[in-house]
Amino acid sequence: MSNTEAPTAPEATTASRGGMALPDLIAQADALMAEGRLARAILIYKLALRAYPQVVGLNFNLALALLRYEHPQEAIHHFDALLTAPDQPAWLTHRARQGLAVALEQSGNTAAAAAEYRRLLQSEPDNFAVLRQLGTLYRDLGLHERALEAYEHCHRLWPAHAGIAVELAQLRLAQADWAAAPDAAATSALAAACQHLPSGVEPPPPHVFLQLPGDLPLPALAELAKAHARHIERSSGLPTGGALAPLHRSRADRRLHLAYAVSDVHLSQTAWLQDVLLSHDRDQYDISLYTWSPDDDSAARESIEGLADHTIDVQGWSDAAIAARLREDRVDVLLDPGSPARHSRPGVFARRPAPLQLAWLGDPVSAFSGWFDALLSDAVQLGDEPAAWPCPVLTLPGCARTVTSQDDEIDVGPSLTRRRLGLPLRAPVVACFAEASALSPALFSLWLRQIAPMRHAVLWLGPHPRQVRARLTDLAQTQGLPSQRLRFLDDDLAARQRACLPLVDLVLDTGRSEGAATVHDALAAHVPVLSLAGRHALQRIGQSLLTSAHARDDAGNPWIAADLAAYESRLHHLLRNPRQLMTFRQRMAPSHNAGPLTPARNTGALVTALQARIDALWAPIESLRS
Repeated sequence: MSNTEAPTAPEATTASRGGMALPDLIAQADALMAEGRLARAILIYKLALRAYPQVVGLNFNLALALLRYEHPQEAIHHFDALLTAPDQPAWLTHRARQGLAVALEQSGNTAAAAAEYRRLLQSEPDNFAVLRQLGTLYRDLGLHERALEAYEHCHRLWPAHAGIAVELAQLRLAQADWAAAPDAAATSALAAACQHLPSGVEPPPPHVFLQLPGDLPLPALAELAKAHARHIERSSGLPTGGALAPLHRSRADRRLHLAYAVSDVHLSQTAWLQDVLLSHDRDQYDISLYTWSPDDDSAARESIEGLADHTIDVQGWSDAAIAARLREDRVDVLLDPGSPARHSRPGVFARRPAPLQLAWLGDPVSAFSGWFDALLSDAVQLGDEPAAWPCPVLTLPGCARTVTSQDDEIDVGPSLTRRRLGLPLRAPVVACFAEASALSPALFSLWLRQIAPMRHAVLWLGPHPRQVRARLTDLAQTQGLPSQRLRFLDDDLAARQRACLPLVDLVLDTGRSEGAATVHDALAAHVPVLSLAGRHALQRIGQSLLTSAHARDDAGNPWIAADLAAYESRLHHLLRNPRQLMTFRQRMAPSHNAGPLTPARNTGALVTALQARIDALWAPIESLRS
């Protein structure tokens, strides 16, 4: 049913477009909206509004279409036009405010969006959709306690909603509220329920299940990822399997236009791209970097931008606008370097803006969506799962990631010393700067059992919120680790946590996520890291980095534990044999001839192999374009 009414004035019975009556125009545009033909629907709504400006309610239809078409700024204009008009029905005003809040959030004005959501809840405190949108906004802003309140309210309103249950589980893990988190059986039940959600209900992002207890089997994870991909396609008006890839005209200089789409050039997950960008053959490739992270004018951002032939800042752009720019720039090959799932923009790749799309294996949606022509991995990460993926997996030599040379020398600075930070000078300092959602009660208790008996040893954790710190401190004290020996990065050090790593004797990787950031940063700082093997290839990036670094001690023992028992045994041995830690650190130093990190730093061989695989995939595409 349309949200506008036809005018009653005699002269307002037909529109100027082919003599069609306004109700017929609206019906036609609504039908196009339902079919996902958004551009055509928007054109008809605009023609109708031009012919009948007195029908203010048309602004609502047009704004909704613009919102689905990912033009939030223009949608805001039409929502405002409706909300400032007099004598509008209360139900329409309420829905327009809800749409305005979504448009503000999509345009990046999160403070104004949160204010609109809260205003809506004042008049309708049990509005499930608004509560969920507000909770999602708070979660994305890192305001986990506020998000938890909103999601708990949603859960009370709709206890059987599996998506809300998953988001609650994720938030409780982020708060280290392990008593309220699901066990393995509950995780399996949630996964099964999320595969059969009602039509129109957004499924939860599948990467969350990589952190939930129970080690969800890969087939179940694949089904969740496919469901999430199909939801993205439906909500964007795309056909199943994504949009059709363009066939650009051949470039005059005959070089392939290769584009990297990255969420944040400051994150460890993408810092390794610096050496990759530097190693590409510019006689064969024209390299572009598209990024949607805020520009902080940092040296790190300037450095990586300087390594690309072109850098395009698309911060605040919609998925549709980014995809349109990629097509306009005639990108031949688009690579997703495996950005953290929560920062990724799958809607860009679903629109198939490039004839050839590749993704580093990391995000479940990327792996199982059907939007990519091939995945990039290596033998260690891939393990025994090559038959699991719906598209070819290109196995790169050694490690499919590198340890970026720019991180080889981290400037600790005069203020960052153990003495100034109150860390012990002679006792071990063991660190895990991962988010609380990557921890588990079994692993945390294991750490405490091994660290507590060692006099003056310190466990150094990340910049967790107040409530998380309180929970972890209470648990530590019950297992014999005094509060002064459980340290947290304060707000001042949170932005410099990578610079704190040289002060650490041993970094602990949890094995709950892909491990890329933890292991990369430790190796870049020449600090030993103990990792727990992941079950799936999606969780084994850190394991791949360590294997490529020949991370074994003098006795041949790997720095990757197969299970918790082996992890505890290795941690016990390392803490009581500091010479092992020092030897590993010395071997990782750049000055060490033929050091163990040579394979991980051999970016030239990796890029040469990558280019050869791209050329092989591009040959049939080029034949179609000729």
